[in-house]
Amino acid sequence: MLLFWQEEQVSVEVPIDPRVHRRLIGTKGRAIRKFMDTYRVDIRFPSLNTSDPVVISGLADNVEEAKDQLLLLEEEYVSAQDIIYAKEVWWTNLTRA
Repeated sequence: MLLFWQEEQVSVEVPIDPRVHRRLIGTKGRAIRKFMDTYRVDIRFPSLNTSDPVVISGLADNVEEAKDQLLLLEEEYVSAQDIIYAKEVWWTNLTRA
């Protein structure tokens, strides 16, 4: 007799800034595939440049860990973009003076 323990799969919608979707996905999807393998989840991004949420599916604990990590990466990438933008504005203002 074989017994199967099946934990319930969950899906969570996570609002992720669309500006960082490409960076999270990576070239040819390599970064997100590695991320999904690491956390044993499935991640689906919305169509390009929409503010629809990212959907993470898998076992509840794995989904929660993946969600937390994605939000940290989003924060890191957005702040890096903001710094780059601030430097560009500073340089533009400096060269106009």
